Amino acid sequence: MLYLRAKKVESIFWLAVDVVGALALFSAGILGLATWRAEGAPRNGTLYWALAGFGLVYLAIDERLSLHERAGRWLNDTGFTAPAGVNHTDDLILAVMGLAGLLLTLSWWREVTARHAVAFPLFAALGLFALAIGIDLRAPVDGWAPRIEEGIELVACLLTLVALGRRFALSPSEGLAPAWPWLRRMLPPAPAPSAIEQERLQ
Repeated sequence: MLYLRAKKVESIFWLAVDVVGALALFSAGILGLATWRAEGAPRNGTLYWALAGFGLVYLAIDERLSLHERAGRWLNDTGFTAPAGVNHTDDLILAVMGLAGLLLTLSWWREVTARHAVAFPLFAALGLFALAIGIDLRAPVDGWAPRIEEGIELVACLLTLVALGRRFALSPSEGLAPAWPWLRRMLPPAPAPSAIEQERLQ
């Protein structure tokens, strides 16, 4: 009886981890779209925040609805076989999605690295996402590896939220639609850009 209760508590805990991660990604996505809206799209670089916003919202939905797992099962049904060393086809799909996100970020390197307060948590999150995907791809599916991967993924989601929150806090108020200002009031003030960062933004 005690064992069954412990298993139930464990299941609830990991479900909460999954939900919190999805909420963090969804919130970060909304902040990315809000940043793009606040900037009024004056520079080509701000398009990154719109694309990142849409991508993060999709990942949040995927996290709760297991879309890439379903796609992996569909590919398996069509006869596709995952390469040797890859646990599941859906892990490969997730790796491709992660690579696409990395390439998108690197394509807007100047925009992303213009503010250290944003770049540091963002690239830390990317590194942790890469580590989590690597565990998903290669580590044993039994034991503690999946739990470690879930924990790393949660930290990455929260860091992403920090990065997008800081970037939104630095966007100009005059570009915001009437519905957006309450978001800014909920966020702590972001560190002001240094002189070097201001020069890079010009």
